[in-house]
Amino acid sequence: MIEQLLKDIFDNKGKTKIDINEVAGNLNGEVELLSDLVIVESGSNSNGHYIKFGNGLLICYGSAKISSTSRTGDHKYGTAVFPMAFINNNYAATITPNAEGVANFGAYSYSDAKANQMGIWCTRRSTADIGMSYQVFGNWK
Repeated sequence: MIEQLLKDIFDNKGKTKIDINEVAGNLNGEVELLSDLVIVESGSNSNGHYIKFGNGLLICYGSAKISSTSRTGDHKYGTAVFPMAFINNNYAATITPNAEGVANFGAYSYSDAKANQMGIWCTRRSTADIGMSYQVFGNWK
């Protein structure tokens, strides 16, 4: 990209072919776009992993466990605590059970706007704990 840009700016004798201010304006747009996509921070803790992007996107992923004793019957509930809090509870989540025999499963944000965790649930007739993998997408700024 830079090599092509230089060819567009200079002819084969080293003289400029275009207005340098126009090129600078175009480069500023490119740099701004790249700054949106750049990873500004990433890390992990006991709750999982996270990636923060320059445009405010935050991705958290990890695993959580639903205890087999969380409730009597087949419907079990748990909590997935994120490794990094979102700016609000307006996030999108996907979860996947790490066990066979799970009939239904889902995730939900808490009505009291907890931006650092979500509720998870599943239906499974089992006496074993149920692991769930999650990926959550939202904003950090």
